[in-house]
Amino acid sequence: MKKILVFLFSLFILLGYNHIVLAADSPKIEGKPSAFVAGQKSGYFIWQDKDGLHLRTTTAGEKHIFSGSIHTDGKFKDVLESSQDTTNDFTIAPERNTVDFKFTTAGNVDSIDLNVHRATYVRFTLSTDNVNADPSTIFIGSTNWHPNNFKFTISQDDDSLEIGDNNAAVVIVDRPFWGWNDYYGGFYGPRHWHDR
Repeated sequence: MKKILVFLFSLFILLGYNHIVLAADSPKIEGKPSAFVAGQKSGYFIWQDKDGLHLRTTTAGEKHIFSGSIHTDGKFKDVLESSQDTTNDFTIAPERNTVDFKFTTAGNVDSIDLNVHRATYVRFTLSTDNVNADPSTIFIGSTNWHPNNFKFTISQDDDSLEIGDNNAAVVIVDRPFWGWNDYYGGFYGPRHWHDR
C-alpha cells in the first residue's frame, strides 16, 4: 500500500511539473511582432496589447492581396480599419462576431484593430493572393511565432472551445487576453476562470 501511495504521489508531482513546463512554453500573442517593419517583409502580423487585438499586412514593395476572416464566439467592439487603398473591402457581420476583409497591399500597411468582448476564442482564416496563406508569412506576438495552418484559433482555454472545424489549428496562449475580461461576470486569467 505504501509503495502505491509513493508511486501515485510521484506521478502527481511529475504530471504537475510537466503541466507547468508546458504552460511556460505556450505561444504568446502579447506584443508587436519584432519582424513587423512597414514595407520590409510581406505577411500578416498579429498581436495584442492593452489597446486590443491587432492585425497588420505589409509587403516589401510588391503588390499582394491579403484576405480572410476573423471570427469569435463573443462580440467585436471598437473595430477600426485603416488602409490606403480605396478598393479594399472590410465588413463586420450584424452579430459583430465576424470581420471579413480584403486588402490590396503594396509596400504600405493595412490594418485592423479591435477589442473582443465576452469571448473564449478568436479564429483566423487567412489567404494571400487568393490562396491559403503560407503559415511562415504569419507572424504572431513579439516572438514572431507561426501557426501551423492558414486557419487557426487562438484560445486561452480549451475547456469551452467549440470550433467545429477539425482543419483549424488551435493555439492555447498562456496569458489573459486584453479586453476579454467581461466574460459572464468574471474575468479570465492564465488558463482558468476567476470570479470578480
